[in-house]
Amino acid sequence: MPLTSYRPKPFGGYERTGAVASHPSSPVLACGIFLWVLVILMAVNGAFLTLLYGTYAKDVTRVQEEPDRRRTAALAP
Repeated sequence: MPLTSYRPKPFGGYERTGAVASHPSSPVLACGIFLWVLVILMAVNGAFLTLLYGTYAKDVTRVQEEPDRRRTAALAP
């Protein structure tokens, strides 16, 4: 008897069954872990970008005012 077999899912596709399907190094399990790591990293990235967006307006104002400040300092006697 093979360690892994496939059986049809009710709504299409196939699922793995047998001893290898539940093994920790199973590609099915590794894919699920990878998906959760990806989702968590995307959530952390979204939170980080949200924090950066809070300082964006202040940074834009500072960058736009810097050339004016330098020009004024250069033209001052």
